[in-house]
Amino acid sequence: MKERPGFSSITSARGWLHWTAVPTSGSILSCLLAWSAPVGEVHAFEPDPRVFPVLVENVQKNGLKNVRAWQMALGEMEGVADFRLAIDSTGSALARLSSDAGGETVRVAVTTLDGYIERFGLKRVDALKVDVEGAEGLLLAGADRLLSEVCPGLIVIECHEEDPESIVHRLENCGYRASVWRDSLHLFPHVVARREKMA
Repeated sequence: MKERPGFSSITSARGWLHWTAVPTSGSILSCLLAWSAPVGEVHAFEPDPRVFPVLVENVQKNGLKNVRAWQMALGEMEGVADFRLAIDSTGSALARLSSDAGGETVRVAVTTLDGYIERFGLKRVDALKVDVEGAEGLLLAGADRLLSEVCPGLIVIECHEEDPESIVHRLENCGYRASVWRDSLHLFPHVVARREKMA
């Protein structure tokens, strides 16, 4: 049997480094990444208290030992923030970003990507997938070191509120080749970036 390649991936479901409109999509992606590279690690973040148990259950049901699941948001600074729970859980976001007037607000822990990689000594991140329901700029504000020193090879960011071109510009300034992808299957555009080879 051919061994699958290893990698270290930071992911985060809606709230700070993960993805898509279905509430459990982040957990599914985390499980697929962990399964495809059993010698690497997947770091998954899900601040929504209704969705986090689904992430943990999916990891356990699939016997994945290489997923670190965290019930917290990723943002521009460490601490605690108000998090608005959307009625259907697909649009939950930091309260100051959310326009869902019908949802309950809960307090969630927040860390930065830079703080996280420093705390755990991560020197390599191969892929970063982001779906943070409009907090793209906040997440990137807390990721300067990640982008300039650790340099993930691939970054995919679903853009809800942030102008995709501003994200492209920011990533290009950090040495990435980036572009905006739009298609008829996804409601929101995605910025896809890969690290350019350094001379």
